[in-house]
Amino acid sequence: MEIIEAMEKDVPDIVDLWIGMMDYHKDLNPYHTLREGAEKNWETFLRNRMASETSRVLIAIDEGKPIAYLISSIKEYPPLFRLDNYGFMSDMFVEAGYRHKGIGEALVKEVFKWLDGHDIRRIELRVEPANDIGYDFWRKLGFKDFVHVLALDR
Repeated sequence: MEIIEAMEKDVPDIVDLWIGMMDYHKDLNPYHTLREGAEKNWETFLRNRMASETSRVLIAIDEGKPIAYLISSIKEYPPLFRLDNYGFMSDMFVEAGYRHKGIGEALVKEVFKWLDGHDIRRIELRVEPANDIGYDFWRKLGFKDFVHVLALDR
């Protein structure tokens, strides 16, 4: 298994992995059900992240097959807080047959190295509350509750 920076040729594979992630999440929460055309919109988001100097898109490849990806960015807090910048992991997915083999942790460690190079010490992310696998993974890596996002559908 190797972890590499995503390139243009990897876009279709990453979109397929993203669809797998969204299929997994819609079973946890119907809010994650995709609208028609979502893949194209997300592909644009992905390409923008790949082109950004403040983002990094990584993929894990096993025997030539993409099996996982992680998108991270450097973001800015409003000029109110002690910290100016923080790292943000917006998307991560590991194919079901490859979970619990250290692939997710290896991806995260690569992001940690990248953020260290930018002197970023704080990292944030969001986890679907019903995603016990994801929540346990992030807690194992030392992440703690910070802010709860509440929603109301009316």
